[in-house]
Amino acid sequence: MLKAFCTTATLPSLARYYPTGNNTGDGHKMAYWAGAAFDEPNWALSMHGRRDPEASYYSFCYLYVNTEGKRFMNEDSSTQAKSHQLMAQQGEDIAYTIMDADWLENYKPTFDLVAGQAVVPLKISNFGNVWDPECGLRDEIEQIIQKGHCAWRADTLDELAEKMDVPAEELKKSVARYNELCEKGEDTDFGKRKELMIPIVKPPFIALRWGTALLDVFGGMLTDTKLRVITPDNEPIPGLYAVGNAAGGFYGADYPLLLNGNSFGRALTWALIVADSITEEFSVEKA
Repeated sequence: MLKAFCTTATLPSLARYYPTGNNTGDGHKMAYWAGAAFDEPNWALSMHGRRDPEASYYSFCYLYVNTEGKRFMNEDSSTQAKSHQLMAQQGEDIAYTIMDADWLENYKPTFDLVAGQAVVPLKISNFGNVWDPECGLRDEIEQIIQKGHCAWRADTLDELAEKMDVPAEELKKSVARYNELCEKGEDTDFGKRKELMIPIVKPPFIALRWGTALLDVFGGMLTDTKLRVITPDNEPIPGLYAVGNAAGGFYGADYPLLLNGNSFGRALTWALIVADSITEEFSVEKA
């Protein structure tokens, strides 16, 4: 079904469906067999940062390098945009964030500028919260460094590259070029905002290994304003309704991860509409 409706969703090496075994498309199949009209491929999808022993949840907005040690994107991007850029790289769909010893102090001025998952500590991610250096973020990063699976600390970039298993010369070239752009105050390579151009200068240096994972695919059967599923001829199919992620006609090529709650809000609001529609349909039939 993914190959037919959303080929991009087949690219991430990890899927984070919960609970395991769910999202089997039974509702979509039922509607398809009943003659429903569907969104045209390629459906929108949601990609989040990986959360597994081999990947850091955090990527922040510092310098990113790929598995070749090369900078490859504007780090001032949402998790969804990062994921697309990551999958365009050769090799694994993983990357590394490079930061120096002052990373936590340098994080403060970025707190109100960046957005989305994997850049803001979950404990203070609610709208209106202010930066608190005692939020536990330093402890979280320290814990994953100690585990040694997806974060490393080193006194030199050569040593860090060895731990990351990336070419040391490429990593050093990427850091040098990035620091040069930071000093100029203009990212002429990728267009990152100057407020987020934070140099990598003070050892020990830290690398965070992160990646992308498929979360959901958003697309499905088309409906009218009463949430009745329609045929390709725009005729409602009697007794068949669709709400939430089973219904289509809502998202285009992307799912807006920065708009928190839009999926829940849509499902709850449309559920009220469909309840009224069902009541109306069956009341008319009884009359």
